[in-house]
Amino acid sequence: MKTRNLLIVLTLVSSGLAGCRPSKPSSLIPSDWYNLPNNESSETPSAASKDLTDNVKGNFDLHSDILDEATQDGSGAASSVEDQVPWRLSAVQMRLGLTADGLLGPLLFAGTAAVQTLWMPAQEQNQNNSTDSITAQQDKPSALILKGNPSSADLDHQLEPMIQSALSSKLIRNEPKFRRNVLRIGERFKAVAARLYDLHSLKSKWVAQKFRLEMGFDGSGDVLPFGALGATISLRFDWDKNSTDSDPAAQDPAPSSDPLSENLEQFVTTVAHDLNAIQPAIDEVQASGFSLGGIRIGLAITSGGEVGIAKALTSVAGSIEFARQEGVQEAVQGNPLQTFAANLNSSLTKLGPITPNFVKAQTLPTENSDTNDNAPILMIDNAPAAHTLDTVKRLGIPFNVIASNSQAIPDKVVYKIDRSRLRKGLSKAVRIGAFFAKGAAQAKVGKWKISEISTEYDASISGALGLVTASGQGIVELVFANNSF
Repeated sequence: MKTRNLLIVLTLVSSGLAGCRPSKPSSLIPSDWYNLPNNESSETPSAASKDLTDNVKGNFDLHSDILDEATQDGSGAASSVEDQVPWRLSAVQMRLGLTADGLLGPLLFAGTAAVQTLWMPAQEQNQNNSTDSITAQQDKPSALILKGNPSSADLDHQLEPMIQSALSSKLIRNEPKFRRNVLRIGERFKAVAARLYDLHSLKSKWVAQKFRLEMGFDGSGDVLPFGALGATISLRFDWDKNSTDSDPAAQDPAPSSDPLSENLEQFVTTVAHDLNAIQPAIDEVQASGFSLGGIRIGLAITSGGEVGIAKALTSVAGSIEFARQEGVQEAVQGNPLQTFAANLNSSLTKLGPITPNFVKAQTLPTENSDTNDNAPILMIDNAPAAHTLDTVKRLGIPFNVIASNSQAIPDKVVYKIDRSRLRKGLSKAVRIGAFFAKGAAQAKVGKWKISEISTEYDASISGALGLVTASGQGIVELVFANNSF
């Protein structure tokens, strides 16, 4: 029987597979790598100690040994059992967790991983194997998946089976209301997906690759935030930019603007602009043999359509994943003349040895240039803690109360985060990730090799990012890809 080349990701408990072999001792992570300061922090993390460097490499080397011992053959070649079962092991995931005291070691059982590695057979190197991010590979199949520029037919084809599946649970008492709400959210989601698809015409090194919206419903069919108490059914809507089967003739006209679409567009262009601004930190990763291939950000959305970074997992309504486009120069923001000149300059440069430089972003001031570079980005917090509100008031961070059942503690707050601080937080996070990528590049290569490594971070109201602890809830994930795969 022919073995199918399917991707299977297994999470292995390191110490359990190692048998009697002890795992490498935990190492102390610098406190500024995971502590979230309320004030402004540096964009450069503290230097890692030699002990930490050796320990990280030691953990990766141990994982390599474990995989060689646990698998009969790194290529997943069929054994007598596999001859009868048409599957092969083609990817394995390993996880490292971080304690509240800064100790890094194998993550056993439950908890949020600060560092995750994806291992693939070393002999498959340079064979153009395609794998999604570590996060995506853990996901269960979505109820609804739209690709490219979706049409109404794409939506209708999937919505009814999703509705019927939810109703079959017998948990929804009011079918008409539930159906109306799902159809309304589906149409809104399609409009947002179409807007995101249109954004790919912008000249940016970073684009929105995937968008996810997660919604909960109670028994009466009313919409609740994902994960909220009282939700009996949870539905997920996914959009992926890549599409190989879309029919241009079936595409709908461009959707009309609405607050959510406009705010999401603003969020996407703002984050893409800030990722372009931290290119020096991103370039440092290349020296490790890895490259920053993607960044996932947890999103929160208010009832009025405001879009921002989620303060905590309880605020998350979905996520957006940015991917890097090679060979693309960022367009100048804010002035049509600047954009035209920049595009013309790029086109003329490709004609031959002439390298004109008609205009630079800094040479033509615009009315909204301050808005483009310095306007705050939103962070949305459901049920904020009292001490958080005290902190933002003390630091003078602007915020708006969206809903409140109590005069003491609001239900939802929107903070306005200084973009310059967020850029520093992103730069620091990338450099922390580069440290682990370097360790992955130096790890022992047996039958298996690290093809991808991701680091997960919590976010602060100051714009700082810190490695998530095992008991924490990551909001931002950076994914680094091995350049040799």
